[in-house]
Amino acid sequence: MTRSGTFSVRPNGDPSAAVRNAEDILTTTFLDWLGAGDTRSIERQLQTALLEVSQTSEEESSMPLGVNVFLACGDSRLQQLPWEAWARRLVPQGLPSNSIRVIRTARDDPQGLAGQPPPESLKKPRVLAIVAEDNHLDVDGDWEIIRGLRPVADVKKAKWLPEDAPHVITRKVFEAIADDRGWDVLFFTGHSSDQENTSGTFKLTPMVSLSVNDIREHLETAQRQGLRLAVFNSCSGLAIAQSLTRSGIQAIVMREKIHDDAAQEFLTQFCQRLREYQDAHTAMMQTCEVLRSAENIKFPSAHLVPSLFSPPRVLPYRIKSYVWRQQMRKWLPTKRELTTAGAVLLLGAVPVVQDVLVEVRVALQAVYRDITQQVPVMAEDAVPPVHLIAIDQRALDMAGITEAEPMPQAFIAELVDEVSLYQPKTIGIGYLLDDPDAGSSQLLDTMREVSREQGSWFVVPTSSDRNLEVFDELQQLEVSLRSDANFYTWDVDTPDDSDLEELCPFGYLMALSHSLNASPATANITSFRQKVDQAVGDQEIENVGNDFCKSVIALTNTVLAENEQSRSFIHQNKSFLGWQSIIDFSLPPSFFYQRTLASNLLEESSSDADTTAQSSDQVFIIGSGDYADAEDNYSPPLAIEYWWCLSLNRPNTQDSNQGTRQSCAYQPRSFSSSEFHAYMTSQLLQRHQVRVVPNYLMTGLAIFLGKGTVLALQKQPRAKRKKLIRTAFFAITGYGLLSLQLYVSVPVLLPVLFPLTVLLNYLGPITRRIF
Repeated sequence: MTRSGTFSVRPNGDPSAAVRNAEDILTTTFLDWLGAGDTRSIERQLQTALLEVSQTSEEESSMPLGVNVFLACGDSRLQQLPWEAWARRLVPQGLPSNSIRVIRTARDDPQGLAGQPPPESLKKPRVLAIVAEDNHLDVDGDWEIIRGLRPVADVKKAKWLPEDAPHVITRKVFEAIADDRGWDVLFFTGHSSDQENTSGTFKLTPMVSLSVNDIREHLETAQRQGLRLAVFNSCSGLAIAQSLTRSGIQAIVMREKIHDDAAQEFLTQFCQRLREYQDAHTAMMQTCEVLRSAENIKFPSAHLVPSLFSPPRVLPYRIKSYVWRQQMRKWLPTKRELTTAGAVLLLGAVPVVQDVLVEVRVALQAVYRDITQQVPVMAEDAVPPVHLIAIDQRALDMAGITEAEPMPQAFIAELVDEVSLYQPKTIGIGYLLDDPDAGSSQLLDTMREVSREQGSWFVVPTSSDRNLEVFDELQQLEVSLRSDANFYTWDVDTPDDSDLEELCPFGYLMALSHSLNASPATANITSFRQKVDQAVGDQEIENVGNDFCKSVIALTNTVLAENEQSRSFIHQNKSFLGWQSIIDFSLPPSFFYQRTLASNLLEESSSDADTTAQSSDQVFIIGSGDYADAEDNYSPPLAIEYWWCLSLNRPNTQDSNQGTRQSCAYQPRSFSSSEFHAYMTSQLLQRHQVRVVPNYLMTGLAIFLGKGTVLALQKQPRAKRKKLIRTAFFAITGYGLLSLQLYVSVPVLLPVLFPLTVLLNYLGPITRRIF
């Protein structure tokens, strides 16, 4: 069975031998005829050119070495002759037999398309297969062979249903050919003929035939979208090839009738070579060599039937082996994109810039919480986890203190004694007590007495930056726990992300100590440091030398394992992926700590003091307020000023959970380090961690999304681009609003300014071109 009908050969003896004999007669006669004409000078020119080309190393050429001969014949009978045999005869010994390659072309090129191949695509090659319906041909086997190109190409099949009407079938084929995503290669397998129409015809079903003229408009659309090669694995395709070449499309066709088995063998060998990234012409010629070899003697003379037709000056199509490199090349940034992305990443790495961005963002979060009414309201009888005793100027005047730096330790002792009325479990001293003074013994005695009567532990600060330690007697005091008071304005320090080698951060140790001291396992421990040392001596925990912080955590996880609250505290306050955890000033101070002025505390009598059970559950910090000589006061963050302006936390007064909106008429005051520590301690106790997604991570994601969006938009029609660009800008706005809400709900801080700057830098040029 042939791919244009049946034929039979009735020679005497072996049919294959008779066909080969006929082939010899044909080629000999053809070559003799050429030799008798004016082809000698052409042959000499070709051989000279071939010798020059052979001097070039293959590494210097992207194509196989050789000479391409474009052949245009005015008479279709000349096109049917085996010009490939003539080319092989011209190749000198020692060079590959395919060194001179005949490429047939159309004689006329009225539209000039032949010299203008479509731009080379950077996407993965797309292959369309039109597989005819025919019960006498193994077209299903052909489809499986073409599907074998899937490792190197996106292979699709034009589909229709057996019950579809002829006009439905043709419409589906038209739509498949003109798909707006474009094709690189078109395969047809089935019956074809060049007898009925000058443009050639091919059958989709026994009842549906199309000519190249029928699909010309769709072919030209496909050619503009990247169609480079059409392979008609069917009989008598000369007219089809001529028509395709005039449209600027390379074509491989069978010039004569061909047996179904031979056509399928050709397709198998040809697709295998395409899959090996050979160009279409080389793949066709090597396939013909295989068909001509002794091993394939069952297909005599089949190697003379396939031919490549191509527009002049167009290189044979090849599936590129470096598609992934082309894809990567598309993603390379332009100079503008690289400059913007580099500047953003560099700025985002500057600490001062980071601080400004975080401060402004947290202030916006405070406004957002207030406007959307997402500020938590504490129960009427509830108190915040931390109680800050702020030493103010009035308290100093009441005590007759004229020199507050350093703070007299006798005055601190007096405040500790007053605080003891609240029966606190943990008291933090917010002053560096590096030198003893006249009141040191009073302070030590007060701390021992309060610890003995109330079971209180004291957290005292040191300064690793200034290399300041507490004085020796205080350091040896059994009820005192040393910590490091250094802090970064926005960070909530935890041991695993701290640079400290020995001591826990002040706020962390305050919170951890409070969790531990509330445990029944530590109820009778008057010296927690002694408990740590005993656990090390009994080998209950690992000896970590001077790293007291790690010892406390180890003790909590082992000896005090039944203290679920403390173990949960350590687990939930661990660093996450090294991401920064920040102080959440987007919530008002009243949510985190109660602020009482020292002057008010001293004026209260024992009967007036609020010694409720809730107060005993608070962590107390004695620290600096707003007095003249204070050295550890800072400018308040913008968010804090916002809350003060709303009177949610009036300065210089005891805090309240309720406030009324009024004009910002308060007298500005400073924000002390003790208030920073109060925020940190309270956040740790409440397991309230706001994680900051690194700016470089979101900027990198914006670069990826921006470039990907631009590349996707470039593939779309202009009208659709407008719609997609509007959608992109809506998405950008949505991201900004989503980031505000995620901060409240998760909570996590997603950078906005720098990622959106990068994204808009990508979308800006294409938006201006479209609108």
